[in-house]
Amino acid sequence: MNSKTQQGATQEGEVKIADKARDSAHEIVDKVACTVAEIEGNAREGSKLTEQKVSEMANSVQKKGQVYLGKTSNYVQQNPFKALGIAVASGYLISKLTSNTK
Repeated sequence: MNSKTQQGATQEGEVKIADKARDSAHEIVDKVACTVAEIEGNAREGSKLTEQKVSEMANSVQKKGQVYLGKTSNYVQQNPFKALGIAVASGYLISKLTSNTK
């Protein structure tokens, strides 16, 4: 084998190695892109589920709050003096518990 033939063979080998490296790099990039797209899809789905759960919880809390407000309103209308006494006593206790005086 002469030096020109040997040099041409070496260059061909280098080109084949570079092509394989390029193909491998493209394959890896494609796999990473697919994985990222899958993760993004899962995150979006999880976000939607969380949003639905939070919305359901907020609606439930709002309904319970309205029920308790209605019950409290009825109690105050039926027992105005008791309600006033409870409010004054509660205010007094809260002020004593939160005051810094000894």
